Amino acid sequence: NGGTTRQFQLLNRLIELGHEVTVVGPFPNVEHDQVGELESAGFAVMPIIRPASRLREVVTAVLRRPSILLAVLSRPTTAIVSAIYRARLEPVVKKLLAEHEFDVVSVEREMAADWVELVPELPAVLSFQHLESAYHLERAERMSGPAKRWALVQARRCRAYEQKWTPRYGSVVCMSERELDQLRKVVPELPPASVVGNGADLSAFEGLAPDPGEHRVLFAGTMNFEPNVVAADWLVGDVW
Repeated sequence: NGGTTRQFQLLNRLIELGHEVTVVGPFPNVEHDQVGELESAGFAVMPIIRPASRLREVVTAVLRRPSILLAVLSRPTTAIVSAIYRARLEPVVKKLLAEHEFDVVSVEREMAADWVELVPELPAVLSFQHLESAYHLERAERMSGPAKRWALVQARRCRAYEQKWTPRYGSVVCMSERELDQLRKVVPELPPASVVGNGADLSAFEGLAPDPGEHRVLFAGTMNFEPNVVAADWLVGDVW
């Protein structure tokens, strides 16, 4: 999807610039072959292969970290998902830190912002793929009834989470100036921040040409992510 593509391209650019990059992350069991692809691209990879059963994954995580049950009462949903991943990833991170020296830690996705407590002695950068609190507020504007109230609950929880953990980083990265402006309003004590926009590896599309007899537009987006659905509706209903 777009988020993982963004992460790959940015980290791959670090490798091209001569840096060594170690990736620690959860891989769906249907994507375990991507570990080898990352290694062939020059990454050191410490994967956690997720089980096929989500129920098993959740139960195992709760048994390892019972505090996840309490988090359900106060944390945003995405941060709870991150806590489930962390139950298996934390020992791997601690082992790496004990055996190797690193210059900087990059935490990808705002949902994992609390992972900074695993690396208190190292400079850390937090990358926002979007601002969760603003995302839920915008969702609430298009909803009504219980769905609207739940979106507002998520927005409040996300704001509290962002305000607690973001200031603990040495730097943050956003995808657009708009999101950076939103983040500054949510987190007054914002660390130094940069905007690194999304892009595309144009070389991957060399040789492709439209059929001269056709007039088609391809809208590429992960359609279980609501902003992409809204964008597609806007393209067809307003722009087109």
